[in-house]
Amino acid sequence: MKNRLTNEDPFIRRTIPSSKLSDYRKNLDQIFKANFFTPNQTMPIDEDTKHRLDEIFTWALGTHAHSDKGILFFGDIGTGKTTLMKSAIDLLYEMHGDKVIFRGLSAPLLISAEKINEAFKRDDQALITQLKRTRALAIDDLGKEESEIMVYGTTIRPVQQIIAERYQSKRRVLVTTNCTSREIIELYGLHIADRLREMCFPWLITGESYRH
Repeated sequence: MKNRLTNEDPFIRRTIPSSKLSDYRKNLDQIFKANFFTPNQTMPIDEDTKHRLDEIFTWALGTHAHSDKGILFFGDIGTGKTTLMKSAIDLLYEMHGDKVIFRGLSAPLLISAEKINEAFKRDDQALITQLKRTRALAIDDLGKEESEIMVYGTTIRPVQQIIAERYQSKRRVLVTTNCTSREIIELYGLHIADRLREMCFPWLITGESYRH
């Protein structure tokens, strides 16, 4: 499939000195643990988690088969999807953040789908513009928000709008969701579901819930 990202994407195949690779990979473990917010519980780096972090590392490095796409983390509640996505975003910024700032581009942004709706409800144009233009946008809990909202008497679909505009501008999106493919189609329509499939590679996160 044709690359959906622009040649100006600062997160595609940037040269990382080989001497720093092992440090970045070790740091990813610490980033992952720091992003795990369950009280009185530590996140184990078991074999499944290690494999997932290895994939995130190669994706951020630009050597993964799908480094030219975002990631759609899906699966049951509590399996660590948000923690993985936060870790991916933090690693992107750690590895490439200096280039983002140098080139005058915005840093990666992580926001819940519900917060996107809130930005549109209060007409926060500064944040809405950032949602459209930031080079890497991570949307948490897709499908948890209202699919339609009223703003000044007009019905709008904020999340669909952001995804559609980022598709047109070829900007990276990462997503977490508890929804199935069928539920995404029902909530957002086949058009947006197809856009997500083209923009992201799907990654099923399985296992027992860490919330129990």
